[in-house]
Amino acid sequence: MNENFVLNFLLLFSSYIYIGVFFLIVLSGFGFPLPEEITLLAAGVLTKQAIIKFVPMLIFCAVAVFISDMVPYLAGIFYGKRILSFGLVRKFVPQQRMRKISKYFGMYGYRKVFVLRPVMFGIRPFIMLFCGMTGMKFKNFFMFQIVGEFAGILIWVGLGRLFAANLASATLILYKSRDIVGVFIAVVGIVYLFNRFVLKKKSSASFDLKLSSVVFSLILLVLLGYEVFVFRHKIKSFLKRSVNRFVTDIKREDE
Repeated sequence: MNENFVLNFLLLFSSYIYIGVFFLIVLSGFGFPLPEEITLLAAGVLTKQAIIKFVPMLIFCAVAVFISDMVPYLAGIFYGKRILSFGLVRKFVPQQRMRKISKYFGMYGYRKVFVLRPVMFGIRPFIMLFCGMTGMKFKNFFMFQIVGEFAGILIWVGLGRLFAANLASATLILYKSRDIVGVFIAVVGIVYLFNRFVLKKKSSASFDLKLSSVVFSLILLVLLGYEVFVFRHKIKSFLKRSVNRFVTDIKREDE
């Protein structure tokens, strides 16, 4: 009874990851510089490692992706022009990017755009915003969004599961090299701040966004390596204690 309880605890000790993945995906929909695809990939690895359960993770991902798509779309319908008038938004969504998104729709159409949703790196929130601003009907948006959403989730979570062994090893290396990763991030931050505030060199919003994405992706992968490392360590410790207890019991019976 006690051993079963311990094993169940070890399998579920990282349950907070469900909530973490949920909020990371939702934040990505609000423009947080962490690609949704990285989070889904990490979720796939964790399900394959048996750290978290596959079906609940799919549900959390599906709800999070739906919310992260729906919020920009509704914002585009009700506050599209007002949002684009904000200085910070204009910085990250310049006219050039809006023309690019408009051209994207013109070339592929709504249906193909949502089918291509799994590979909309970096522009997904803006595309959802554009859908709302252009008055795309909710019925059509909902239908296309659901198809694209599940395609994206299944592809990236599936890739995470498919390459889980290699990805887990890579993230473990990152975790064990966390001091080097930390120094790298610190150096990049210092150089960036020095150029920005001392040398007065301004970088483009696109560069800032990409740099932030790399930093947050590294942090997430290090945390993923931590989860895999801790899980394996606890499982090995549990199995070792169980074997030792089993051997001890056998010796006592022989005596």
